[in-house]
Parts: sequence; structure tokens; C-alpha cells
Amino acid sequence: MPTVNPIFSVPGGTTPTETTRTPSSTIDQEGFLRLLVAQLQNQDPLEPLTNEEFVQQLTSFSSLDELREIEDSMQGLGELSEIADLLAASLAFQQTNINATAVGLIGKEVEVESDTVQVGGAGDEQIVFDLPDGGAEQITLRLKGESGQTIFETTFNPADPPEGVRVEGGRVYVDVPQEDGDGNPLPPGTARVEVQAISGEQSTALDTSLVGTVTGIDFRGQTTLISVGSTSVELASVLAVRGNG
Repeated sequence: MPTVNPIFSVPGGTTPTETTRTPSSTIDQEGFLRLLVAQLQNQDPLEPLTNEEFVQQLTSFSSLDELREIEDSMQGLGELSEIADLLAASLAFQQTNINATAVGLIGKEVEVESDTVQVGGAGDEQIVFDLPDGGAEQITLRLKGESGQTIFETTFNPADPPEGVRVEGGRVYVDVPQEDGDGNPLPPGTARVEVQAISGEQSTALDTSLVGTVTGIDFRGQTTLISVGSTSVELASVLAVRGNG
């Protein structure tokens, strides 16, 4: 009696056709579920798959799936690394151009945004500020030392400026003081500049800038610094370049 194949000997059944498949070293979630269902359908009824074995297989596949996601993420990071390298190269090229521009400022007079100034030197810097709309009856200028103490103070009428003060339109230029009110040299160091415009009983704090000749460039830190006279400021604080000093 011929052997009957229980799978293909059914009414209307057809002879199986062999299909050539390319073996794969990986399995996706759908393939895993198909294998698991086939295993459940064909397991030995006398020795069925235990709950522990079932959970173990699910856990194993879940871990494998997570590892593949990590691998895909790492591949993405590899692409980001290439982009980061391109950005780093672009930034280095831009920094080279900025450095060349900074060197070209040496010997030129510039105006920089600054509320500090170096005192005790021999620079020709000037403290600059704009008068408020409507002008001011008096201007009070103070220099404060590194510990916060006032090391210089003067009050003047911008309509009748004293020696060392120049008013052009609405702008006031004050030579950086090197002596206090008694004629004593100011202690060397960085001083903070405070300017108050006084009209009647109203007092308004004014922003200041610094005008002077660029004497040097410092590329050693993360931020490029230029020396305006003896005062160091960031290159990005330059407001205007006025030509040769």
C-alpha cells in the first residue's frame, strides 16, 4: 500500500513545487512568529512546549530585536559623525578667515562695545557714550576697581565740556583717566565704567563703548581677543572700524 502524505493528499490538492530560497542569516519579527506558530502546531502532544520555554524564546527574540535597533542607530550615528566632520572642517575654515580679518585690524582705530577699560597704562583709548534724547544737564562718570570701590569720579556739563572731554553732536568722548581727582596715578587693572545722565531729578544709566587703536590679537583661547590700546575685548564686540589710528 503506497504511503499517503497527510499534507498534500487532500481533495483538490496539488503537487508541491519546490521553491529555491536564498538562506538568510537574519530573521524579522514576522518570520519569528511564523516559526513559533509552526512549532506550536507541530509540537509533540506528549511533550508540549512549556510556558518557561515559550517565554524564553519570546525574550530571546525581543533582545535580538533590540540589539538590531541599536545597530541601526549606531549606523545612523556613523552618518552623523561624517556630517560632524564636515561641520568641523567648515568651522575651521571660517575661523581661519576670521583670524585673517582680525590681523588686518592691527594699527586701525576701532570702536568696540565695552563697559570696562584698562587703567594704569599709557593707552590713548576714549570712553564713548550717546546722550539721551533731549540731552542732559550733567554727566557723572565713575570708574570702579576690581573689588567694586570707586577709583575715579567726575561730573561735568556736556554743554561746557572740560579738558579731556569732547562732544560731537549727541556723542561724548572722554579720555580714559590715568589719575584720580588728587592727581595720584590710578592703580593698574581693569575698571568698570558707569555713566549717568542727569536731567533735573531724573538719572539715566548710559551704555558705553571704547575707541582706540588695535595693538594686538590673541587667538589662544576659544574666543578671539583684540587689544584696543591696553584693553582686551572680544573680536565680536567691534562696532566700527575707523581706519588708521
